[in-house]
Amino acid sequence: MSAEKEKIKGEYTGRWNARFTIKLLNNKTKRVFKRGFKNKKEALEYEKETILNNTLGASIPFKNAVNQYLEFKKPRLKESTYINLECLLKKITFFDNLLMSEITPIQVSSFQNELIKIYKSSTIKNINTQIKMLFTWCVRYKGLTNNPFNMVDRLKLETKKRMDIITVDEFNKIIEQVDKPDMKLMFKILFWTGLRLGEARALKIDDIDFKNKSISVTKTYTELKEKDIITTPKTKESIRTIKIDDVLTQEIKDYLDKARYILNNDFIFCYTKPYYLEIFKRIALRVLGKRLRIHDLRHSHASFLINNRVDVLLISKRLGHSNTAMTLNVYSHLYSDKENKAIDIINKLKKE
Repeated sequence: MSAEKEKIKGEYTGRWNARFTIKLLNNKTKRVFKRGFKNKKEALEYEKETILNNTLGASIPFKNAVNQYLEFKKPRLKESTYINLECLLKKITFFDNLLMSEITPIQVSSFQNELIKIYKSSTIKNINTQIKMLFTWCVRYKGLTNNPFNMVDRLKLETKKRMDIITVDEFNKIIEQVDKPDMKLMFKILFWTGLRLGEARALKIDDIDFKNKSISVTKTYTELKEKDIITTPKTKESIRTIKIDDVLTQEIKDYLDKARYILNNDFIFCYTKPYYLEIFKRIALRVLGKRLRIHDLRHSHASFLINNRVDVLLISKRLGHSNTAMTLNVYSHLYSDKENKAIDIINKLKKE
C-alpha cells in the first residue's frame, strides 16, 4: 500500500500517510513511512519523488551532488558560513570525474593523503568534515548506500596550536611604533578587551557606553570573496557587554572627538581593507623579533587575566566563549603553569 488514510486511536484524522519500499543499490530494500499529507495525491507524489531520487541520486556526478547540497544548505546557513562552504567544496576536484556511487574508501584515503601533502592539520580536518557531511546528506536524501568516509581509518593529525603571548611591556613597545591614530586604537582595543578582530571592526559609536565604561558586542565584520558583510556573531555567547578600563575609555572618546567627521556610517574604524594586519606583523617582528598574528592580542589579553587570577567564568564570558570548558581547553597550558606555582607554594610551606 503506497498511500493510506491516517488513523490515530482508531479515528481518521483527514490526513494521508505514505508507506512504500525502495530498492537500494546493493539490492537490499528499505521501508519508507511518512505521515501528515493533506491528501492522497500529495502522498503519492512524495512516493514518486523519493523513488526517483533514490534511483538517480546516487548516480549523479560528484560536482552535481555538490551543487545540489549547496542549494539545500543555502537557506539554512548564515551568508558568511554559506560562502565559506561554497568556496571550500568548489575547490575540491579530486572526485570530479566520478559518480557518487563510484567513490570508494580507497579513493577517500587517496584523497586524504593528497590533502596531507598540501594543507595544515586544521584545514585538512575542515575539508574532511565538510565532504563527509556531503556524503551523509546523499545517504539521507539521495539514496546513496553508504558513506565511504565512515569506512576509512580516522585521520590522526598533529594539531599544533600556535599561540604567541606578549606582555604589557612588549605591547607598549609595539604601540610606540604605530603612527596612525585609528590603527593604534584598534590594537589597544584588541589587547585590552580580548575582542576578536571582526568584532572590533564592526564596532559603532553607539556600542560604546562612556558612562558605564563598557562595549557592547553584537555583530562581527566578515570579509568574503565577493563582498564584506556585517553579521551577528555565530554563537549567542559572543553577544556580550564587557567593561573597559578608564584609560581606554578616554582614549576611545578622544579619538571619536577628533575623527567623528570622517567616520563612515558611524563605524569607529572606517577603513575596509586590513592593511593594518601586515603593519602589525612588521612592527612586531622589528621591535620584538616575534612573528605575531593580530589574533595573538586576544590570547595575550586572556593570558593577562589568567596571570592576574581572574576567575575563569569571567574570562570565558569576556572572551565570548560558549562555556568555561572551551576557555580551559584553549588556555590549558597557562593553567598548567599556575598549578606548578601552586605546588611550589605547597613545597615551600612544608619545608618551613
